[in-house]
Amino acid sequence: MAKKKFEEEEYDPFTEEARRNLARQVSAPLAQASAPTSASVNTAPASEPTRVANMPVSRNRFTLPETPALTVANPAKGITKARTFKCASATQDKELDAFIVRLEEASSTSVPFQVIARAAIAATMRSEEQIVELIRRNPPQRRPANVSAAEYAQFEQFWMDIVMEALRKVRPYQ
Repeated sequence: MAKKKFEEEEYDPFTEEARRNLARQVSAPLAQASAPTSASVNTAPASEPTRVANMPVSRNRFTLPETPALTVANPAKGITKARTFKCASATQDKELDAFIVRLEEASSTSVPFQVIARAAIAATMRSEEQIVELIRRNPPQRRPANVSAAEYAQFEQFWMDIVMEALRKVRPYQ
């Protein structure tokens, strides 16, 4: 069977958006009709489909309506992307978010969590020799079971102390 030749069509954003809107309008009644009719299930659509007539369009520019934000980490600063790293507790998550906000305010720029994490990891890796030396002098206990909160906290504290001591000893740009 012969392959179909590639047919190049010029992309028209107006036509494509009109097709998407039409598909949303057609599929919305079908989705509502196929939804369960239980009284406990909310069958209202999450958002109203965008109507072509309401779309802001100019001759040379096509703009989409604003979409609601997914996450607001700090309402005073505006909308930010949620970080995917989760701490052990909600309190620690809030403390970490507050720490990042303080860094952003002090530096007058946005500071993503990933930047802080990569910097901390790079500094820790740079102090590998000092960490190994400290471990040889004072070997760590075996890792306790996760269910033993007190022992695990001590284990974590041991490693925090080792890493902080090693970071104090490392020379910059070693």
